Amino acid sequence: MVSDVFEMNGWNVHFLGADTPSKDLLKFIDTVNPGIVALSVSIYFHYPELLKIIETIRKKHPLLTIIIGGQGLRHSSGEITKQFDRVYYFPDLYKLEEFIKNFDKYGQKDIDKISR
Repeated sequence: MVSDVFEMNGWNVHFLGADTPSKDLLKFIDTVNPGIVALSVSIYFHYPELLKIIETIRKKHPLLTIIIGGQGLRHSSGEITKQFDRVYYFPDLYKLEEFIKNFDKYGQKDIDKISR
């Protein structure tokens, strides 16, 4: 559904699907060099893996914008956004769409202003 929201707002989207292995995600990022990577966690059990993949992405791509969401983050969203630069949490698709529209309007340079 997240990819649909981006597409409806005119973005070029590459949907990798659920359960994409971390190594495949990293290879994709290295190859395509996307402006934003969106990660979703459906159950809290996968929270430690999310932390690991964000750490790995950060090491190789320190300026890459990462957005996170999903039901698995309902009780811990703020923790990750405080741990990592350029990681933004959206609790629902409405907030995501608001972010996308503002991102289109203001661009990368003001991302911190439009995501909080």
